[in-house]
Amino acid sequence: MSQPQTWFIFPGLEAFRSLSFKSLLRFDQFLANCNEFRARFGIDLLSVIKEDCLQTSHAFAILTTFQISAVETLAKLGVVPDGYIGRSVGEIACAYLDKCFDRWQSILLSYTLGKALDEGRGLLGMMAIVHVDPTRFESIKNNDVYITGYDSIDCITVSGLQSSMKKLIMRLNDEAIEVEPINSFGNALHSPEVNYLWEYAKENLYKIISNVGVRSERWVSTVCEDKSELFHLLCPRYLVKNLTSPVYFMEAAKSIPQNATIIEINAIIESS
Repeated sequence: MSQPQTWFIFPGLEAFRSLSFKSLLRFDQFLANCNEFRARFGIDLLSVIKEDCLQTSHAFAILTTFQISAVETLAKLGVVPDGYIGRSVGEIACAYLDKCFDRWQSILLSYTLGKALDEGRGLLGMMAIVHVDPTRFESIKNNDVYITGYDSIDCITVSGLQSSMKKLIMRLNDEAIEVEPINSFGNALHSPEVNYLWEYAKENLYKIISNVGVRSERWVSTVCEDKSELFHLLCPRYLVKNLTSPVYFMEAAKSIPQNATIIEINAIIESS
């Protein structure tokens, strides 16, 4: 009998929704990678964690640094995945595992994408996880709020401008529908509200990506529901599309064998 497969799941900013970033300061591999990143690029991720002055650029870079650090630690223990799925900026950790980017390229790409969001943003956005099926949500939502993540049959991620999202959350609460706000740092990720990324991010990403990689079969993308539309080349266009398109996690998860061991590379480090 063959051994069950091991699959890694890399979440996006939802990984931090109940977390103090300071929890990461207990993880030695994370600290070492942050210090080396500062030495190479002059960006001090540890200081912004300690001073609690994070922007999107820092949050993205910290998340990718943590996920890479966790992968490196698991590899030392002999835990290597047979497949992996990324949600949102979590896709960059998949690129690292696929050896499309090295450790420092991956972290710098996350930082650059986050910086583009910080610099290009107009009105503040907001995101939330809503425990309801998509069909019912469509009958409730405002016109300028979007389903931006298909997480499971009865759970979705939604994004929109902050003013519209606050009204929607009040309505969902009135209908006793569970809502979990995501700390998205004022961004309505995966919605038309962040389409400005195409202009702000692509040029700077090309400065970092010297060689365009090809995604392996182990990496199941969440960027497109229709697999025929997938970008197999890991280029700046793919990375921007990843943050401006809905996340089709439920569809991607169908690729995981039923008896697989699933490890979510989540940034919640707390003692029980």
